[in-house]
Amino acid sequence: MKITNTQRILSLLVLICCGTSVEGASTGILNVTGSIKLATCYFDSVEGQQHKDYDWMMPQVSAGNLRAAGMTHGRSLGSIHIGGVHCTNGYTPYITLGNGPTVSRDTGNLVNTLNGEAENVEIRLLMNDKPLDLRTGPRVGCAVIADHRSQCDIGYEYYATGRATPGKVKSAVLFNISYD
Repeated sequence: MKITNTQRILSLLVLICCGTSVEGASTGILNVTGSIKLATCYFDSVEGQQHKDYDWMMPQVSAGNLRAAGMTHGRSLGSIHIGGVHCTNGYTPYITLGNGPTVSRDTGNLVNTLNGEAENVEIRLLMNDKPLDLRTGPRVGCAVIADHRSQCDIGYEYYATGRATPGKVKSAVLFNISYD
């Protein structure tokens, strides 16, 4: 294939034209900056207290009040308090309850961990009077942080899985707190 002078001149003009266009373009960098803020709250508003075990006492009840499966009695309310100067207003704290060895695979309640004590009874946790199924690792919303503090109320009650026998009842569940 033979290239004519006309084709050479046209090719050269195209290169010069495009080259000038690219050289004449302005360039720059677009910088984008932001920040992610995390609410830093502590248990009982004690600065640095990032771990706390709560001991909630259940009332003593009669075995007769738990004589058949599905019966409940002794409802109580426990509170987890968080806060601190860096506990950011407007965030919602959430408590996620763990699904561990103390959770009944049948009911999602807490099982009695004491051997030789009360039988056919579990501890059921509630949020806004609704039972929590701990098998699902429920995430419980607390009060929106205001005045650098919040409170999360969790109900708990005895739950009969059959005719309850007298004795002590004890259980535990792990939890963690996150913020939205």
